[in-house]
Amino acid sequence: MPVPKNPETIVVKNEYYPKGLKEIDVWNHYHELKTKYKILNGTRNRETVLFLATDLNKTVVLRNMNKTPIRMSPSNYDFLIGGRTLSIHTTMNKIQDFGIVDVDISNWDKAKEVTFDAARFLDKASFIDNVVIRFTGKTSFHIICYYKKPLDVDRGKLLLKNYLLEGNIIETSEEDEEDIDTYDYTVRHQRIPNIPNLDLAPNKYRGVYIIEGALSVIGLECMNVDIKRLKQFRKEQGIIKTKK
Repeated sequence: MPVPKNPETIVVKNEYYPKGLKEIDVWNHYHELKTKYKILNGTRNRETVLFLATDLNKTVVLRNMNKTPIRMSPSNYDFLIGGRTLSIHTTMNKIQDFGIVDVDISNWDKAKEVTFDAARFLDKASFIDNVVIRFTGKTSFHIICYYKKPLDVDRGKLLLKNYLLEGNIIETSEEDEEDIDTYDYTVRHQRIPNIPNLDLAPNKYRGVYIIEGALSVIGLECMNVDIKRLKQFRKEQGIIKTKK
């Protein structure tokens, strides 16, 4: 896709971009060679899900074109990525060489603490080769758990769940939520207020997740974070360069 016809149109405006993130800013970000490489690498042999800016701070999700799932490649990258292609996600395959633990907690400092502890715990699992911490561009992190061998996506999810439940973590029901404050985290689809949740929902066939190098819908870049620098990491580090 060529340079946007309306490059000065603002698609995001918030505390991180008080003067606004413009179409040309989004386009420039995704057409940097290092970012383009990350996007193509993250979507290779997977379906692509695009979040398109329709108005200021508003997006729609596009999964199909002509009733066919979108698959990004070097040949169609420029066609798919324009000034309003704000966020790029991809999907899980049936066989995966990694799983994702989504740290779900709105408190930023607590999110970093939980991510640090959970990443160290997961790195000790016998079926996991190594883990990578990834800032999602919003308020928390994904812990990418690379398996020692490719696994059926459902099998990987079960292994992750069982291993997490071995720690000081429980999966609760409505009946036992009154005792939740005696535990560190939960592992469930729906979070309990003020209790960190390690969500495994992305781990299913065609489960959607954001990829490294993509922008979130608030305009911050999704990026890997060294565990040694996690405690000092700030959301503002995800702000991209804008055209003055």
